[in-house]
Amino acid sequence: MRLRTKITARWAREQRGTILAESLVALAILSIIGVAFLTATATGFFTSGTIADNAVANNLARDQLEDIKNSLFLAGGDYPALTPPPGYSLSVDVLSIEGADDNVQRVRVTVLKSGKTLLVVEDFKVNR
Repeated sequence: MRLRTKITARWAREQRGTILAESLVALAILSIIGVAFLTATATGFFTSGTIADNAVANNLARDQLEDIKNSLFLAGGDYPALTPPPGYSLSVDVLSIEGADDNVQRVRVTVLKSGKTLLVVEDFKVNR
């Protein structure tokens, strides 16, 4: 019995501080996993916001161009802009085309959010 007590005491001396080291390693691993999870979550939120802004911009530009195509041909090119949702703005520009007659217009629609350009789309309007 005495031999077993000596072996146990020796083993306990050799293991001193091991639990602390193992705990610190486990805490470091959990911290790395936590930071990776938070980074992935933040990236997901940012990406979903960007995708939503792009979807709204695409729909606004498409609706604006469709409205211009369905309207009468205006020689001056003063086509009205649709009313965008709050935070967004639309700009409609009619550009001249070199070498073309006056019956063709190049229409540029710019969608902005908080002053930042999200999308620029161009199409042609023809007087038929």
